[in-house]
Amino acid sequence: MPAMPRRMDSQIPVVVQMHVECARCGHTEDDTYEFDMPFAKSQPMEDYAPGKCPECGSPVQVYLKRTQQRQ
Repeated sequence: MPAMPRRMDSQIPVVVQMHVECARCGHTEDDTYEFDMPFAKSQPMEDYAPGKCPECGSPVQVYLKRTQQRQ
């Protein structure tokens, strides 16, 4: 019997890595988050998002990389 296809509304674990580096004050952050999200929205991606440095308030680019965690 063939494997059952994954339901589009089922949850799948994903890992998001975030890196922030402020050119003004030198503050850096590297965090990893793991959470479940709907399979239909869980595709791997890389992106940059605007943010503010938590130390000096300077505008920064936040680097995000999302991967599906293998089960």
